[in-house]
Amino acid sequence: MAVRFQPVIKRARFDAPGFSPQDMLQFGNVLLRSIQDRLDRGQTIYDAAAPPLRENYMRRKERVAGMNIRDLRLTGRTRRGMKVLEAGHNYALIGFSDPEAANRVRWNQRRSRQ
Repeated sequence: MAVRFQPVIKRARFDAPGFSPQDMLQFGNVLLRSIQDRLDRGQTIYDAAAPPLRENYMRRKERVAGMNIRDLRLTGRTRRGMKVLEAGHNYALIGFSDPEAANRVRWNQRRSRQ
């Protein structure tokens, strides 16, 4: 009896039913607003109060921005740069569109994860 040819499947891609890019964009924007609200309250990722600012920076920030907590609002450039950068099938990417803002956040995250 002859052996029939058996195909070998080396890769397979399955598209699970899920969320469309438009749905994920909406979810990303809701999450972005939640993150911004937490930052406005001066909280870390654990919902605890962020560590206080250094004395000189605290006075300068209070004079310029009106608040003396860690909230990414001295100039507003960092907050404006935070956006939903990309949304696709079952994923959304939140990040910073401004490279300077991304660099500032990178350094701030080393001090206190917000």
